[in-house]
Amino acid sequence: MYKFKIAVRRDSFYFKKFSEDTKLKKYAVNDDLQMLKLLKSGRVDLIISNYQNQFKEMSKLAKLSYDQEFKEVSYFETIKNPRYFSISKHSDMKK
Repeated sequence: MYKFKIAVRRDSFYFKKFSEDTKLKKYAVNDDLQMLKLLKSGRVDLIISNYQNQFKEMSKLAKLSYDQEFKEVSYFETIKNPRYFSISKHSDMKK
């Protein structure tokens, strides 16, 4: 990914390896619409989202034709990030 200019959400954490890599050309922006506009204008090569349809939905609001303007590529980074849930001992869900 070192050859790409990448738009990222300002103050967002993606995954440790990506967030801490200072060799990547990352451009921090305030919102998803800014990312789409930078990509459409050619000022960045790549934008990253945390769920699959995020930019498709945003492009509709911006009146951009996502399927004609952009190509989606999947990338998965597997990290161990445990979550713990608590429920009441009196809840019916405890079973």
